[in-house]
Amino acid sequence: MERTGISIRVISGDEEATFDFIGATHDLKDPDGLLIDIGGASTEIVLYKNHQICQKISLPVGSLALHTKYVEDMLPSQEEIRDMEAEISCLLDRAEEFKGVKFLDICGIGGTFKGAVALYNEIFQVDKANHSFPAEKLEPMIHRFTRDEAMCSDDAVILLKAVPERLQTIVPGLVIAFVLAKHFASHRINYSDSGVREGYLYDQIIGDRP
Repeated sequence: MERTGISIRVISGDEEATFDFIGATHDLKDPDGLLIDIGGASTEIVLYKNHQICQKISLPVGSLALHTKYVEDMLPSQEEIRDMEAEISCLLDRAEEFKGVKFLDICGIGGTFKGAVALYNEIFQVDKANHSFPAEKLEPMIHRFTRDEAMCSDDAVILLKAVPERLQTIVPGLVIAFVLAKHFASHRINYSDSGVREGYLYDQIIGDRP
């Protein structure tokens, strides 16, 4: 403050989560749903109703951690995918606070969902501005890019074009998203590229909090 003349406020971890939620869900029409952030080592799940946080949990599983633990090559095999699915399902079964939560669409944030929508748009020739896709498309997208399948040159181009920085982690990330969508019977994935910065602006500057 003394050197720059700019007042700085360090936000807490809880504030960060709240601003992240506000930013990511601000423009969604449905007031109820699941906010999911798949990271490299953990996955955060937030249940919200009427634009308010009801439950939240952090699962100790992420895209990079799964690749490191299970995948022997660049892309996983079908068997390795089954092993990853089993671990994620086991962790979800222990999440008592989310028992009975069903039929809610997913608002996905972070690199995995950004890569997922980019892959979907590329595979199905959808406009790049699209940020949403049916949850049922996750499984065929996963199996299209497994080690067991002899990928054609077009598939390799799709990976390199859509997710060049996530060649190793995109499929494990999609596996997490698939198991979560199946567990919660979610029908649609909506990707949001807004987060804590936008949430802070909405809440603290504009005063436009849901």
